Amino acid sequence: VEKNVVACPKELSFGTKIKIEGVTYTCKDRGGMIKLTENDEYWLDVLTNEPKWNYGTVLTAELLN
Repeated sequence: VEKNVVACPKELSFGTKIKIEGVTYTCKDRGGMIKLTENDEYWLDVLTNEPKWNYGTVLTAELLN
């Protein structure tokens, strides 16, 4: 698994940089359940073998581009 990669909703372009808790991640994947929520929040999936957060954890993130 590539380091610092997230699956993003289709509203975010591949290559979009997202900062979460001081770490910059890059949008490089899509998924059927990865989407913009009804509250206009982005649902992301951090692609890693060792997740830092439990499934469903809500975090504040910053879009860098």
